[in-house]
Order: sequence, then C-alpha cells, then structure tokens
Amino acid sequence: MKFGKSFRIKISIIMPQWEGECISYKDLKKQLNLGDPFSRDEGFRQLLKNELEKINDFFLRKEGEYMNKFQELKGVVADINSSEDTTQLTKDLLQFHNKLVLLLHYNVLNCDGFLKIIKKHRKKTGQLFSLSFMEGDDEQLFFIANSLNELLAECEEILRQMVIGISSVHLYNHTDPYRFRRKMMKAVCFVLLFALISISSQARSIIPKPKPNPNFKPKANSTNHQNARTCSFTVEITTSCSSVQYTRDQISISFGDAYGNQVYAPRIDDPSVGTFERCSGDTFEIYGPCTYQICYLYLYRSGYDGWKPERVDVYGYNTRAVSFYYNVWIPAGIWYGFDYCSYYAMR
Repeated sequence: MKFGKSFRIKISIIMPQWEGECISYKDLKKQLNLGDPFSRDEGFRQLLKNELEKINDFFLRKEGEYMNKFQELKGVVADINSSEDTTQLTKDLLQFHNKLVLLLHYNVLNCDGFLKIIKKHRKKTGQLFSLSFMEGDDEQLFFIANSLNELLAECEEILRQMVIGISSVHLYNHTDPYRFRRKMMKAVCFVLLFALISISSQARSIIPKPKPNPNFKPKANSTNHQNARTCSFTVEITTSCSSVQYTRDQISISFGDAYGNQVYAPRIDDPSVGTFERCSGDTFEIYGPCTYQICYLYLYRSGYDGWKPERVDVYGYNTRAVSFYYNVWIPAGIWYGFDYCSYYAMR
C-alpha cells in the first residue's frame, strides 16, 4: 500500500476529528509533480511552510490546553478526601491520558508525513530541502514533543499511585464481606484498566528509551546470497529533524531474535551518497541468517559529528515488521538500542 493511502486510512481510523489539522500530504505530492521547476519548488516551499505552521499551531494549542487541564486535575488530587472521589478522579485521569496519547499519535503521524514528503522532494529534485524559514524555532516545532512526553509520564505516575491507593483502601475496609467483595472487584477493574493504559502508552515505543549494552558483541554473518540459510531484510532508518545536517560517522547495526539468530552489518553509512542527513530516510537491504520474530536491535556509532535517528523499521520474511523508536543522540563507542526478547520468550 502506498504511503499516501496508508496515511489517510490511519487518520480516518485514529483521529477523524482532526483530519483537517493534519499535513496535506496529497496536496504536497501534487505540487511536486508540477512541470515547471521554479513554480514547483517555490510552491512546494510555501505550501510546506503553511502546513507546518498549521500543524505546529494546532499541536502547541492542544498541548497548552492539556497542560492547563492537568494542573486542574493535580489540584483535585491534592484535595481528595474519599474513596468515591478517588474513583471519579481516576476515571477523569484515564480519559485525560487517552487524550494525551491521541495527541502523541498526531505528532508521530504528521512527523512521518513530513519526513516522507521531504524524501520525495529530494528524490524529485536531487537537492536537500532547507528549513531555513523555521530557524530559531527548533524548540517549538511540533515533532519535538518533550513536554508532551513529560506530561504523559507524570499522568501515568499519578494514576499508578492512585490505583495502589484504591487497592489498599479496599483491602483494609472489609467489615461487610459483600461490600468488601464489590470493592475488591472495583479495585481489580481499576488495576486492569490501568494495565491496559500502560500497554497502550508503551505502544508509542517498543521500550520507552533505548539503552547502552556494553556486553553486546555482534557476530559476523555470511553474505552469500545463494545460501539457503541466508535471508534478506529491509531496514528503513529515519534521521531526526533535530539531528546534525549530515554525519560522517561510521554507523553499524545488529538485530536478531530470541533464539540466537543475529544479523550484523558492520557499516551502513555511505557519505558519498548522503546517508543519515537531517530530516531524511534511508533504506538498506541487509543479508544475514534467517530469523524468527526480531526482538532486539542495536546501533553503534564511531566518529565525532554525532547522529540522532528518529526510528528504525525492520522488515523480514519470517518476522513481522517491527519499529524501534530512538529520537535520542546515539553515544559513540557503545552498542545502543533495545532488547525485549524476554517478552517473546515468555509467550
């Protein structure tokens, strides 16, 4: 399925009420297909600027609105004095948390659309697209969602504390066995509901943050394409718009499953063709041992320029597509990434 169609479907399913506030990917793509290069480039630049301003204004307005609402909810938390009040407040916080997650989805979807159309512009014109018209506003761009992520984390911590409080109150106030049973069922429901919320919030990234692994040592793998035990993997890496303009650093990648099958590419960067430039995406075909479900991925950087990937997507024959969300600077000299194989081992 083409990106444009997939993008429209996602918006119609996840946030139909915000469809008019999302990036007009279709209009931007049409502008790129104009015949006259000057009209095409000038029109594209202006249209993209308008779209970014529209998205940015909407995101910051919603983020400010939710910050004010959260302050109100925190005030209610401080004044709470009964289990009934706690029950209602927990419901309000869960609904509020859903709104925060939806706004984060808005951020991710529009960032994907922005990066994809920038990549198309580069492919069409052979030129890097400049964001000079937004210089000086880096901390205000919609795809930098630090405040929203902090708000989500604080909301989840308050919910966790409240669920613990509800459970403990219901455990110790049980003079009436029937009333105790009803309260216990209510407490269990809140615990389960919070668990579902925690799972949904983790869906915005496989593991909240990548981690260094000083003990990780990749194994060399065969690149003989005729080998029946060798498979092809497609790896798509999106470089963040807050990364350096380009990097000359050497980048390595390794990923695998929970059964010892590992794919290793000692060097995927290529300065001669401009890999890992700011606001761009790069696709690689990597050969290695066939795997089951990929459950870990690490990146290794060597050099002095620095590099900030947004996400890494891996596609393989025997594995479902999996995405690893970084959005952090990769430290030099250490394997850095995700490992959630223990989850698959327990399934």
